[in-house]
Amino acid sequence: MGSEKAALYIRVSTEEQVEKGASIEAQKEFLEEWAKKEDFEVYGTYTDEGYSGKNLKRPALQKLIKDAKNKEFSVVLCYHNDRLSRDTKDALTITQELLRHQVRFRFSNLDVDITSPEGELFFTLQAGFATYFRKDLARKTRFGMQKIKKDGYWIGRIPDLFEVEREKHTKVTPSEAALRIKELRQRKLSYRKIATKVAEEFEIDINHVKVYRTLKILEKLKLQ
Repeated sequence: MGSEKAALYIRVSTEEQVEKGASIEAQKEFLEEWAKKEDFEVYGTYTDEGYSGKNLKRPALQKLIKDAKNKEFSVVLCYHNDRLSRDTKDALTITQELLRHQVRFRFSNLDVDITSPEGELFFTLQAGFATYFRKDLARKTRFGMQKIKKDGYWIGRIPDLFEVEREKHTKVTPSEAALRIKELRQRKLSYRKIATKVAEEFEIDINHVKVYRTLKILEKLKLQ
């Protein structure tokens, strides 16, 4: 009787690879060693690079599900359950779909038989924690960004006609051209006339759209 065939599933988002070192190479090496220890024959490696755990429309994941339905392998090895999905409902949907085709998922961080009631409960709890931590992090990130904005710092691409001050966070201050736009607008000139005047005075490339955007940013910074 031949060895049981296994598929290796790997996912990493760009941010995770940079910040946490959860590289594709590291996951692949770990899974290959795991397969070797258990005497699995590796059918194939399915890799989704740069995809969020919230997105199920991943090409490698969809190919994995298709091959599982065709019974190309009987087990999927995955480094961590959050590699499959960070959403409890999605994770359970995928694993239950594969189980219907006699293909089981195994995760190194909770290597239990999820076909048993106890295993399913444990997997649900772990997937639930992954969902909670993702949502909690998003909440804390939103709160932090709101605080940064409230303190007068800038988030995002530095707008045209503004200068940068680097402190703990980024601050932007209006250039002379931006202040001139503000002055001309207070004199009730149209955006197009302001663009023409500022382009001539400062010898810069500017149109009415940039004038409008500059005024909006000044308003955000409470400088209009």
